[in-house]
Amino acid sequence: MITLSHEQLDKINLLDKLFASVGVDQLKQLVESEQIVSRLKGTEDNPQIILNLVHEYDVMKLDLMNAKAEIVTLKSDFQALIKVLHADVFTPRYNQDFNNLKSKHGVY
Repeated sequence: MITLSHEQLDKINLLDKLFASVGVDQLKQLVESEQIVSRLKGTEDNPQIILNLVHEYDVMKLDLMNAKAEIVTLKSDFQALIKVLHADVFTPRYNQDFNNLKSKHGVY
């Protein structure tokens, strides 16, 4: 996870304001201006913070969706387990739920 300094957060906030207030054509003109081009040529160690943050956001979003799906699965397993525990395990009605849980989680 990327840890941002106070200065980097301020820069991102300023860029956010700039991007919201300027059109695409104006941004192209700004980026292609001599002052910025010469400044960028002088710094080869660009950390690409915004690009990394966007990538990290996408990865965390996928992880969150996977975690939500796992929670739903665990919830249904827990409900099936409660049904089994409150009934006689060998009752034919619940024996299938019990065997499904055992095989699903590798309990023998």
